[in-house]
Amino acid sequence: MDRTSDMLNRFARNDSGAVTVDWVVMTAAVLVIGLAVLESTGSGVTSLGVRIAQALDTTEVGGTSPGAEANAATHYFDLGIAQSPDNRRDAWRNARMAVHEDAPAGFNYNPEFDETRYVDSATGMPVYEANDGGSYNIGGEVVSRASYNPADSGASFMSTFNGYWGS
Repeated sequence: MDRTSDMLNRFARNDSGAVTVDWVVMTAAVLVIGLAVLESTGSGVTSLGVRIAQALDTTEVGGTSPGAEANAATHYFDLGIAQSPDNRRDAWRNARMAVHEDAPAGFNYNPEFDETRYVDSATGMPVYEANDGGSYNIGGEVVSRASYNPADSGASFMSTFNGYWGS
């Protein structure tokens, strides 16, 4: 029996396995704290990620978008002349198509060339017509058809271009 009691006493005094137990407990505590932090911040991070994705989806790069700076007609004249520097008619057509391509959503600059389009005399901006014909867009400002007549308040795109070509 002495031998058994000696073995039990030695076992009770031996603390070599206690270090392993301490490390297991501390690792579990760090893991639990990490999970708690992840749980408390996870929804906020996800929400932020969703908002960033939505902002990126609605952001246009290049071209003209609602709220972007509008271009004066001379900007388009320069584009057309750069494409066809020796041919006034082609330069005018290229300029007019560039204006149409930059039309704000819901507006046009008559790409078929079957109607006269205008440049506003006061601002030098192209006068875009709404697709439904009820209003105009001049430099980002929408005005009703009843309150604005482009023929009275502007010059035709062609006559303005011809004046610019000659200058």
